[in-house]
Amino acid sequence: MAFPFITCKTVIKFCLLFLILISFLLSLSHGDEAANKQKPIDVPLKIGVPGRTSFQKFVKVDYSGNLDNSKFGGWCIDVFKEVLTKLPYSLLYEFIPLNGTYEDLVDCVYNKTFDAVVGDLTILANRTKYVEFTQPYAESGLVVVVPAQPEDQHGYS
Repeated sequence: MAFPFITCKTVIKFCLLFLILISFLLSLSHGDEAANKQKPIDVPLKIGVPGRTSFQKFVKVDYSGNLDNSKFGGWCIDVFKEVLTKLPYSLLYEFIPLNGTYEDLVDCVYNKTFDAVVGDLTILANRTKYVEFTQPYAESGLVVVVPAQPEDQHGYS
């Protein structure tokens, strides 16, 4: 199996993401019908992509040549491109790698440097104050283990 982390729950989340992403992309071009009739969308969306990731199966940037769309790969990129094929219109976009932190990616969407981000970005409470997220579509399986009861001042439970 190529992706052992994909479970039935992950597939359901993926389907939800797929629907939400299509809704988002439709709203970008059809949000204001009058404005769209007057001015066609000919400027590509700037899609930020993490330039360095821990899990290159999700997002990978190939820096060996010219940074065009063919140099970006991974599961998240494949999902994005597949969603675009389902739209009833074409949507121009360009991937732009950012070799910063994930917080930097969020900041770039917030300050409108990027129109969106595609990648293995974790939804955190502080990030939701600045940008909106799709529903999660993958589970990492990573957890944090903490004591069920706090220790007293001497280190005993």
